[in-house]
Amino acid sequence: MPYNSSITFAGSTLEVESLNAERVPSTIKQIVGGDIFLKNIPGRNQQDWKITINGTFFSSTRDADRDSLQTLRNNNTKSDLTDGLHNGSYYILSLRWPSDQNPTGAEHRFTMEIIQDT
Repeated sequence: MPYNSSITFAGSTLEVESLNAERVPSTIKQIVGGDIFLKNIPGRNQQDWKITINGTFFSSTRDADRDSLQTLRNNNTKSDLTDGLHNGSYYILSLRWPSDQNPTGAEHRFTMEIIQDT
C-alpha cells in the first residue's frame, strides 16, 4: 500500500515509503539465544499484524535512529508502533540496510519486518 507518511516506532520517527500489513495467526514469541521464534498455538482464535515497512531516515538524528533500531533488533526488544491503524507492541523480525540504496550521505534507507505481540 502506498504510504508516504511518517510513523513512530520505539520513539523514533520513520519516513515510510511503503507499508504492507497482513493478518497472520497469533503466535507465542520465544527468545532463545538472541533469536526470536514464533510458536503456533492450535485452536487459538486471535490474529497478529505482520508488517513490512520500507522507509528512510532524513533527519539530523538519522545515525542515532539507525543505531537505536539495530539495537532493538539485536536485543529482541518489544517496542510500540504508532501509525493510527496498526498501533501496538511489536518485535523486529528482520532489519535490512541496503547500502546501494543510500544515494546521499543525508539519508538511510531500510526495510523492516515486524510482528505484533498480542
